[in-house]
Amino acid sequence: MAECRITIDSNGDISRVAGDTDVVVGWTWDELVGMPVRHLIPDRYRGDHTTAHDRFRATGEKRAMGSRLDVEALHRDGREIPITMVLTERDGVVTAILKLRA
Repeated sequence: MAECRITIDSNGDISRVAGDTDVVVGWTWDELVGMPVRHLIPDRYRGDHTTAHDRFRATGEKRAMGSRLDVEALHRDGREIPITMVLTERDGVVTAILKLRA
């Protein structure tokens, strides 16, 4: 299955990418860098994401870090796609590994 890595800065913007982003989310590396990560999050998850992001920045609380989460991401064409996501954090920078689920 296709997989990509997306690194998100403290503002919630994508700062680095690797892997099959065009297959997984429909965007090229160049298009993703600088884009707010919320563009990859379906509307129904955005409120929870914003709350968790704000809590992480304010307190350092890492509730989802290291966990394997089966969720949906938003593809460039507007479809919700099933992914498995693992979040990691190092020195305040968050990396998400996204893998398409069958």
